[in-house]
Amino acid sequence: MTNNKVKKIEVAPLFNRTFGAIIDFVLTLLVGLGIFLGLSNIMMNTKWVKSFKEDYNSVIVNSGIMKYDSKNQVVPYVLDTYEEYEEKFYSFYKEYLPTLRDNTQEIDKYWYNVFIYGQDDILNRYSDKELSNRYELVLAIGKSYFEYRKDGEGNPITSEFALPIQYENDPANKDNITKLVKKKLVSYYYVSDSEIENDPIAKEYKYIYFYSLSELTSLPRLTKDYQNFALYGTTLPLALGLTLGILIFFFIIPMCFKNGETIGKLVMHTCLVNKLGYQYRRIQLVPRFIFMALSVLLIIYFVGINLITVGILSALLLASFITMVLTKDHKAIHDFIAGTLVIDKRNSTWFKDINEEERYQKQVDDYEERHNKELAVEDRTNVIYSNPHNNDNKTPQ
Repeated sequence: MTNNKVKKIEVAPLFNRTFGAIIDFVLTLLVGLGIFLGLSNIMMNTKWVKSFKEDYNSVIVNSGIMKYDSKNQVVPYVLDTYEEYEEKFYSFYKEYLPTLRDNTQEIDKYWYNVFIYGQDDILNRYSDKELSNRYELVLAIGKSYFEYRKDGEGNPITSEFALPIQYENDPANKDNITKLVKKKLVSYYYVSDSEIENDPIAKEYKYIYFYSLSELTSLPRLTKDYQNFALYGTTLPLALGLTLGILIFFFIIPMCFKNGETIGKLVMHTCLVNKLGYQYRRIQLVPRFIFMALSVLLIIYFVGINLITVGILSALLLASFITMVLTKDHKAIHDFIAGTLVIDKRNSTWFKDINEEERYQKQVDDYEERHNKELAVEDRTNVIYSNPHNNDNKTPQ
């Protein structure tokens, strides 16, 4: 009997495992994103998904604070004076917004002065909670820009719009104020994306258009339209695209190879065996695939497409990498689930099962026993064995 064992399992080095996984991950991501773009384009052009976007846009355009441009895109109105914005937003708050949210609150110019221009509630109409919930811009800036009009005796006129402080209680003075003041008043209502970085007030407190649009898009009808459009136009196509990428590179391709190789494993000369060091069964690819695909599907579906999703998926990848680093056999999470082991294909000899191993071991033992007296010690320690499951090893002559 010899101590020269025919079975030799060498765990794949961490570098080979990691680099092979990176290759597979990049390929999966590229193919998955390609499938996503195709599916998303198809879904976006279906009448069903288009209806969500069309309803969403029509509600916003009908509000009077946005419009369709020449490319049929919804864009804000860019107006020259604050008075033009004042007229549009007063109509928005008084006539349009209440019809969408069944608001019974009285909206008049006094309300507008208090809740848009930040004036004091001198008529004591509103609670402290309502007043404290005014837009951040209104609370911080409103009273430094606007003030109540005054009658001949200096009393506030609550039934008319407040005036900019620079008007000195006379609307006729609007022609005498500087362009800088006019721009500042317009910026109270709207600042374009290209200018916001150069406007410290808009950068910190935003502008009336921003808050109005936020109120509008937070309504249940628009929220539902947006969620449906995002779900069927983006979220599901991305989830399906990545799942199909995983299916191709972590299931279909390994199924085509006897030892479960992915593209990355072929490049790095690694392959799969079961946890006992015998040839893996193709059925073991199923839990590996299900774990990866289900993780992606569930996270994207329930969390959505955002930085949280990226963070969770990155955490899973990191956790899998940590298990490879810390475990003796460099096993990832899906290896534990599927009962598999990744080995160095070129330096390992493995068999279908223990019965095949015993047959080969017996042949080698018999061979060495017959030639024991003729072989030198150094020759006996360098016998090369045939591995029927590794094409990289050569059969001894």
